[in-house]
Amino acid sequence: MKGKVPSHVFFTGEVLFFGIAGPSAVAVVLAYIRRLLRVQWEARLRVEQVNRDLEAIVAERTGHLEEAKRDLEGKNEALGQANAELRQLDEMKSDFVGLVSHALRAPLTNLSGALELIAPDLGALPEPVQRTLHVLAQESARLHTLVKTILDISHLEAGRLNLNSGPVALEPLLARAADAVLSGRPDRPLFLEVPRGMPPVWADEVYLEEVVSNLVSNAVKYSPDGSPIHIAADLKGNTVAVTVTDHGPGVPPGERARIFEAFHRTPVGERADTSGLGLGLYFALKLIEAHGGRIWVEGPAWPDPAQPGARFTFTLPVAGAVPGEEECEQ
Repeated sequence: MKGKVPSHVFFTGEVLFFGIAGPSAVAVVLAYIRRLLRVQWEARLRVEQVNRDLEAIVAERTGHLEEAKRDLEGKNEALGQANAELRQLDEMKSDFVGLVSHALRAPLTNLSGALELIAPDLGALPEPVQRTLHVLAQESARLHTLVKTILDISHLEAGRLNLNSGPVALEPLLARAADAVLSGRPDRPLFLEVPRGMPPVWADEVYLEEVVSNLVSNAVKYSPDGSPIHIAADLKGNTVAVTVTDHGPGVPPGERARIFEAFHRTPVGERADTSGLGLGLYFALKLIEAHGGRIWVEGPAWPDPAQPGARFTFTLPVAGAVPGEEECEQ
């Protein structure tokens, strides 16, 4: 038995070790767990606070969206009402213009008829009376054209202008429209260039001739006496481009966006003896758009810095390229 350690000594040591170290270890573990639980609890509180903040933000944004939606609905309703009022005013304007135009036609027709009756005996009247009657005839014709233009524009804007479109041969129409403007002006050379074999365009012949006449008249107004007028046509795929070019001062870049506005007249280069209300180019624009084409102005047309000129171009579809043409012709 000598040298052998009694078993109770080991048991006492284990008891002392676990009795002291065990509670300490448990205390350390519990403290760690408690700290983890505290961190978890604080994290949970932060998450809940973040959720509450998010809910508040969402509620605020939703409230703003609802308010914005109500505001937008109110504005849309007001805009719809304003549009309805504008349409009503536009219809009233069109009806008024039509009424006035028709009311003016009757006295103008009577005046023109009376002047035509006097025309055969005009030579027997005194010279001052002849001049006066000649002026009356010119002004009567001008007023008749003005009334017709205003009435046609009113119908165009209201969508009530009927176009009797069909195949139109360009060369005779261009020559006829130019001659109507340049007749009595032998000092105005006309250069007409239409390639052979040019196909017909799909258009209303009467109104297309009026467009060309307006462009030629504009070229005469804004170019010096004796300068030529150039008219040309060019085929580009299924589209024909017609150009009217003068030798005037051209259209300033700042005026090109406004030159087709109603009642707008470019002051640069206008002759002192010209008259008009600035409706010719506006009417040409509306007519070409009603035909499905485009119209614009370019410059300079010539290298002469003193008279660079302006080139007006409009496009129209080729007759054979118009959808449904075969059905219309049958």
